[in-house]
Amino acid sequence: MSFNTITNRNYRRNNNRSKNKYSNGFKPKNPKVIRNIPESELYSELVTIEKHIDGVLTRKQLMKNHCEKLQIEENKLNIRIYNSYENQGANYITDESNDIFLSEHPCWALKIEGSFIENDIVREHVKPFTSYFKKIFIQLDPELYPMDGTIEWNQSKALIDTDKYGFEIKRNGDKDVNVKIFLYLDYNPQQFKVASSLSKVLGVHTTTRSRIFVAFWKYIKKHNLQDPEQRKNIIFNDELKDIFNVNEPVPCSSILDLLTPYLLPPDPIELSYTVKVSGDPKDNVKSYNVSVQDENIGKNIKVNLGDRANINDINTKIENKIRELNNHRKRRDFMLALSEEPIELINNLIASQARDYAIRACNQTEETEYSEFYKQPLVDEATNIFFR
Repeated sequence: MSFNTITNRNYRRNNNRSKNKYSNGFKPKNPKVIRNIPESELYSELVTIEKHIDGVLTRKQLMKNHCEKLQIEENKLNIRIYNSYENQGANYITDESNDIFLSEHPCWALKIEGSFIENDIVREHVKPFTSYFKKIFIQLDPELYPMDGTIEWNQSKALIDTDKYGFEIKRNGDKDVNVKIFLYLDYNPQQFKVASSLSKVLGVHTTTRSRIFVAFWKYIKKHNLQDPEQRKNIIFNDELKDIFNVNEPVPCSSILDLLTPYLLPPDPIELSYTVKVSGDPKDNVKSYNVSVQDENIGKNIKVNLGDRANINDINTKIENKIRELNNHRKRRDFMLALSEEPIELINNLIASQARDYAIRACNQTEETEYSEFYKQPLVDEATNIFFR
């Protein structure tokens, strides 16, 4: 207690000499706190600087994560569409009551299947086909099937058999049928389509929200649109003014809210197919490759765990060095006070030690029961030590 008391008194004296000379102009609001804890002013400055550094590190980490995601190799989902048919040569027959009917109804079956392609190798049933999509619409020729020509599968509404390795649709019919298939990919993380006007400016079409924000920020940096006086504000150029209809400076914190109306749902993948009820079905197989991202792709991200361990070691060394600097500062303040006023310092040291010994010798003295005891200078010193 005595060592910290002397260094705190000396630090308070030196601190008063350079009062109101802080680089960022911070002025404490509570003079009572400053009087009792002189270090609070510098501590507040350090907190402000720390928040600024944390913000910079957060932005750098986002940029780093963005670059790592760009290193992911896109894999392919192979979609095969084919059909089969039966009883296309069925004959009309007459029963005993002279009613005419088909001996067997002509029908066909449309099949949609998918397989995962990794490193140019087809892997069957690695993951259910429907797990890559949020919704699937199949539209049959409305002239041939006006009542039941639309088939919809929605992942969120499917109660049973949510994930399937393919679809099979059966209908009666003896004519070729034109089919349109709309596949809505289930992006993870969620992706958005940028409105055409903004897409031409940023050079992005469909991607994640974070990448759209990064593209927008790069555009701001490239065209130097930050307010030179208020760096937290952005002054739009003519291109952005025409898009957003904003003439006033925009705070950086409002960029995401400003971009949200221009982020639209991604376009579906549209495939066309014709169901044929004649000829060899093997000649009517269509195949498409669709780019997808799967959770297994994470292994392709170049993450060096050794670098992270080195960073943690460096952080530990920095903390140790800061602790050593604080100890050296205390010793320096003590030696400086000893060189300037040695007699006063020794007397204060002896008095402080005697006071500490008296307090430790008994749990509670009679004088501590009165309020006058807590108005002594030692209370301020004890308060400083407690808050340190």
